[in-house]
Amino acid sequence: MARSEGYVRQRSPGSWTITLSLGRDAAGKPQQLVKTIRGTKKDADAERARLILERDQGVDLRPETVTVGQLMDRWMESRRPYLNGATPETYDALIKTHIVPCLGKLKLRDVRPLHIEDLKTAVLAKGRSQKSALNVFRIAKAAFKQAVDWDLISRNPCDRVTPPRASTFRPFTPGPEQLGVILAEADQTPYGPIARLAALTGARQAELLRLRWRDVDWEHQRLTIRGTKTVASARLIDLAPLAMDLLHCQRQAEREKKLLLGSGAPCGTNDATIFTNVVGKPMDAGGLKRTWKRVIRKAEVGHVRFHDLRHCAASYMIAAGVPITMVSQRLGHSRVSTTTDIYAHVLPGMGREAAQVLENVMVSGWSRPAEGAQQA
Repeated sequence: MARSEGYVRQRSPGSWTITLSLGRDAAGKPQQLVKTIRGTKKDADAERARLILERDQGVDLRPETVTVGQLMDRWMESRRPYLNGATPETYDALIKTHIVPCLGKLKLRDVRPLHIEDLKTAVLAKGRSQKSALNVFRIAKAAFKQAVDWDLISRNPCDRVTPPRASTFRPFTPGPEQLGVILAEADQTPYGPIARLAALTGARQAELLRLRWRDVDWEHQRLTIRGTKTVASARLIDLAPLAMDLLHCQRQAEREKKLLLGSGAPCGTNDATIFTNVVGKPMDAGGLKRTWKRVIRKAEVGHVRFHDLRHCAASYMIAAGVPITMVSQRLGHSRVSTTTDIYAHVLPGMGREAAQVLENVMVSGWSRPAEGAQQA
């Protein structure tokens, strides 16, 4: 094998060293890349081939020249196939808005914990929340960890930095009367049906916008949610009669829209999205966001996001005694602990219900303390 193609050598079981020629520097001194990778020989050969391709395309592979901005690009390229839904766009936005302006031009090997502290401060200085600062920190830490694995740096500068502490999130849940006012106002717009289905199912906005008619199981009265976040977010949601009536009405409206727009309109078919705009194309998040602001302003109920309809569904189910495991599955949470963390404020009242159940069912034969008896 020609040295320009590099070579792979086993260091220990499951550990391989890739050596690749990078040509000569300005002084004529030979330059090479040495990288360690864990896995099989096939994994190492695949990585060697990738490095050769990058080198031949003009990518500078020398660790001492890689900047944070270049790392973020390469890290996102490696992670993108494994991210679902809107997550890649969210990561891209946080990297472009915060990480690159603050650290992008720094050489990777020059980054110190103090630079990460500066990144945290910069996020907050832009008026963003502690939660946003935490999300940016997590992305940076994951990217620098990958840089360690790629042998670009020896230590992760984020490891010695305290993560931003996000305040405990407590979702706002409109009461039944407020919810009724909101939905009535939404009915005056094209977004009434999607708002009502959000409240009835607890599905995420992105999941609802992606729904297609083939996702409706009319016989068994349920929806297939294909998921936009994690594997657990793909799920089946059982529907009650009111939700099924809503979908029947929406399907009829979409068929009438197709007749009005013509056979070439992309709406009304089994593969079309359930919710479309006035020209029959899939409803977009931007239009929904703009209209929702007007709906809430007219409803005069304070600040209520479209996403809070999901919180309504969850909170009402928990308050009604639906098992938390069922609520978690319906919401598409990967862990039940996520559900209990978010809706902990709803759970305390259920303790009294549990105490009453114990008294009524399990110890119904016990005699009550005599009136006036001394209590322990």
